[in-house]
Amino acid sequence: MTRAEASAFLVIDNAADPPVALLDVRSPDADSVVTHAMAGGRMHAIARVDIPARGRLVLAPGGYHLMLRGLHRRLVAGDSVTLDLLFDPGGVLEVRAPVVRYTDAVSGLPHP
Repeated sequence: MTRAEASAFLVIDNAADPPVALLDVRSPDADSVVTHAMAGGRMHAIARVDIPARGRLVLAPGGYHLMLRGLHRRLVAGDSVTLDLLFDPGGVLEVRAPVVRYTDAVSGLPHP
C-alpha cells in the first residue's frame, strides 16, 4: 500500500540584495519532500532553485512545486503542515502551511 502524497504551493520573496537558493525542504509531517519543476508536461525532481536578489519564487501548478510523500496523517482542509525550507545562504525557515482544497489553493496563486 502506498502512502498518501500532497502538493504544496507557496510564494517565496527574497527581500535581500544577494540572490539565494532553495536547497532542500523537509517536513515532520511527511517521509520526504521533493522539489519539482515542470518541463515538457512532466515533473522532474530538482536539487535547487535560485531566487534572484529582490526576486520572487512562485511554487504553483505548471511550474515549480513541492510534493510531500509518505504523509504521516490524513490531511484535511483546516489542518496545517510544517515545512522547513533550507536556503543558501540563510539557513532554515520554518513555515506553517494551511491545508486547503486543491481548487482553492490554485485560484489564489499567481501562475508561472
